[in-house]
Amino acid sequence: MKPVAANIDLDQLRATLEHTWLKRRLLFLLRTERDEWLKAVATEPLPEVLEGIPAQIQQSRHLLSSLLEGYSPAQLIDQGVLAALPREARGLIRDAVHRAYLNSNVMQPLVARFGTALNDVESQAAQVPSAWATGVGNEKLTGVLMNLEYAAEQLRRALLDLPQEVVLP
Repeated sequence: MKPVAANIDLDQLRATLEHTWLKRRLLFLLRTERDEWLKAVATEPLPEVLEGIPAQIQQSRHLLSSLLEGYSPAQLIDQGVLAALPREARGLIRDAVHRAYLNSNVMQPLVARFGTALNDVESQAAQVPSAWATGVGNEKLTGVLMNLEYAAEQLRRALLDLPQEVVLP
């Protein structure tokens, strides 16, 4: 197992995605601006928050790919008292701790739920441009925005369920 970036960076990314992007931007605007968006003509550009979803999904995928190792207690072996041990001894302890953490199966269901929710948001967001292009009063756009809101709320809940610190086996 390779050393990973401090989980504080992962928690900061998790918090930014959950609070800043989902709660305060995407979900808020889906709830407050949807009626205005439904009045838009097809030639109007997508709202910035909808246009920016792919970049947020990319950040979310980065988080997803880092979760299992990022919350492993194995990273703690190189800190504190154990840091004084020889590198080989630390490596053996780190591997054993990481195996015990993986065997505890605490993070895997949370990671799977987050991944599923992220895929749902991505799938719903992919439908927005074509639905938007049909213009005013479009029932398809109404459904797509409602489905996107539901998927975004599920993603937010999955982010809230993630730990905020290293997970001990």
